[in-house]
Amino acid sequence: MNLGVFELNKESIIHIPRSIKSSLRTKLFGIPKAKGSNLVEIASSILKENARDVLIAGQGHFTYMWVTDFAKAFVGAAKVLPQAYLKAQLQRIIDDSYKEGYVPTCYAKKHIFNMPFRRQDNFTLLVHAFYNYVKIFKDKEFLKNNKSKIEFLYNNYMRQYFDFKKFILKKTAINDWMDTIARPSSTYSNLCLLNAFNLCKRLKLNVKTFEKETEKALIKRWNGKYFLDYEGSDDYLSADANVFVLYFNLFSKKIKKQIFETMEKSNLVIPFPLKARDGEYGDQKLFTTISTANYHSLIWPHLGLIYLNGLKKNDMPYKHHLKRLEDALWKYRNMIEVFDETGKPFSPPIFSTEYGLTMVAGPYLELVG
Repeated sequence: MNLGVFELNKESIIHIPRSIKSSLRTKLFGIPKAKGSNLVEIASSILKENARDVLIAGQGHFTYMWVTDFAKAFVGAAKVLPQAYLKAQLQRIIDDSYKEGYVPTCYAKKHIFNMPFRRQDNFTLLVHAFYNYVKIFKDKEFLKNNKSKIEFLYNNYMRQYFDFKKFILKKTAINDWMDTIARPSSTYSNLCLLNAFNLCKRLKLNVKTFEKETEKALIKRWNGKYFLDYEGSDDYLSADANVFVLYFNLFSKKIKKQIFETMEKSNLVIPFPLKARDGEYGDQKLFTTISTANYHSLIWPHLGLIYLNGLKKNDMPYKHHLKRLEDALWKYRNMIEVFDETGKPFSPPIFSTEYGLTMVAGPYLELVG
């Protein structure tokens, strides 16, 4: 059953009271301190504790696995979790996706579902995790056994979401990790696709890719200082429309250098990285409640760590930002989902930020572990 773009299912209904209960517990007792005498140990312990039947997203109310969170955490997780565990997780995602014909958003112990909807970054980030698994563990047999399944999913994805005339995602593709915001053909989702094109070629998959055409199409969103947020967006600085250029190592050195200079002069890195955008989302909100009104306009450590990893990959200075982000996380001895504009854990009425976040622990270990 659907409500607009949202899929109503048992899990999404259960998630509401679970989130409220978890948030109230956090408000009453504070964010629990994770195990470890430093942030590397804390991030490692969180990933190990989250590695259950599925690699759950968090330790408060996000008790399912999001495929995109798993993928963004993968490189760091591979430093502390067993290869056999990560391989089994990937194999389950690939097999279930092949059976369904698309990559689902969420995983529970025994079943899959979409909460709050199917996301356009599910498949492209699965390719990212798949590539990194093969690269890190040098498992050519895994590649051979799953090659045709990834090719099948790729072709299904392209038929559903890709505009073969404009060479970018269709404007109807509005769903990604910002699940309270409608962003038609978001630049972030297109960057994930452009990265998938590159990785498919490296994996020598038998699919037709459009990296040159899509790169040319996305350049139309470049204003000389940064990429715009989505198809038809106003002119403001968006974090994920730009930091993934650095992280995925896309476009020219000149563009990456300009993104770095723009980010460094912006308020997105203050008080620590990284605020999701300059200003706040308005009419783009899919829904507005007392708990989510500015949720995706705040400070997201996972975006900060994507930015810092991207800077490191491109031999750009990043440690000055890392110290401030580490100080914010160390204050609470945990891997926090989101902070407000003042640098405190996001905590509006009846809601609190998640903690023990896989999507923060993984990128942190990728950077420093």
